[in-house]
Amino acid sequence: MLSRLALGVALFLSSICSLCSWLYAEGIPEESERTVQVLYLVNNSRITTFQANSGTGQLMRVGRRIRIESAQSIDSISATPLGRYIYVLWTDAAGDHHVWTYSTEANGDPAANPRQKLLIPRLTQLEVDPNGLYAYGLVSWRQQDGSMRSDIRLFYIEANGELRESSHLEARYGPDFYYSAQLYGFNSTGSKLYDVWSFSFDHELAWNYSYHPVQSATGTLKPDVPVFNATGFDSLDAVSFSDELVAETVDGEFYSYVNIYKNPPAYVNGQFVPLIHCDQAMLEGCFNSQNAILDREGRNVFLIPLLGGDATVARIDLSGKQLVGTGSIPNVNQITLSPNPRLVYAANWPFSGNAIVTAYLIDPETGEVMQGGQIVTKAQALYAAQRRR
Repeated sequence: MLSRLALGVALFLSSICSLCSWLYAEGIPEESERTVQVLYLVNNSRITTFQANSGTGQLMRVGRRIRIESAQSIDSISATPLGRYIYVLWTDAAGDHHVWTYSTEANGDPAANPRQKLLIPRLTQLEVDPNGLYAYGLVSWRQQDGSMRSDIRLFYIEANGELRESSHLEARYGPDFYYSAQLYGFNSTGSKLYDVWSFSFDHELAWNYSYHPVQSATGTLKPDVPVFNATGFDSLDAVSFSDELVAETVDGEFYSYVNIYKNPPAYVNGQFVPLIHCDQAMLEGCFNSQNAILDREGRNVFLIPLLGGDATVARIDLSGKQLVGTGSIPNVNQITLSPNPRLVYAANWPFSGNAIVTAYLIDPETGEVMQGGQIVTKAQALYAAQRRR
């Protein structure tokens, strides 16, 4: 069975002058006076901070390098919306899971020492809501009989950035021998927390995507609301969400295609009905795609090829019911969206072991792209944030 890769990048540049005129006509300065775009790179137990110029896409290392001595791996970095605090989820050699909270400087650089250290057994994910009020942790474990179980736990984010756990269990998945749960991020307002309940056994696969409505005053989650589901046999199905759209990539052994749906999708006669069905006849990138990532505004989509190679950037033309290619991104392994909808980061891991990370500026109206700065460094993962001064 094919393995799913993360996404990454480098970008084909088309119409540089017209894109530059768009950038500055929109009034994007070389560096925002109040907000800076931040990129955290993880290399084993170390975190290095870079800043991206919001006008040119140039990347510059800032501040100190943080090292968590006891970390066997750093599993994720989450930031509050203003970027004043980050939460580092890491695993030690004994397999125990920790969350350390760091305050940050005005340039996004974490403080030398964490302000809070939490040991949270079996914590596999931590999602911070877009309003910076709550964080949700997924705690997963295999029981003695071999079945999987997962719980969603609520944490309140205090004024000083520290986490305080609620005594109320928000949701439970399982126990089940074949299905497992995963958190899938929020919508832009934080009113929906997406999750997926997936199955994989003997070449059969299934994905059930839902969301928990979030009660804004308390952070309490309401019961799951189904959104979309897919099944396959020796094929992968990747899904991404924006507030208005759902993108699905069906990647079989000999074919792939991309569907764009309304969010939530129309369901007629037992089938989800796409707004756009993109195959090889419409756009070559749809035939080679293993994942389609919607930008934050749902205007453009990144079509990531199987096993690396050149990705396609496409504009979503709903009135014409088509995806329109606007550029090519060579040597893609991972694409990371910035909180700024005009900025994305692309990463490629060649055989040398170094990560090649490139920033790109995007015109959300046309999908045109312009390459910014590039760095080559030791890193296994990258996480984007912004820091409000």
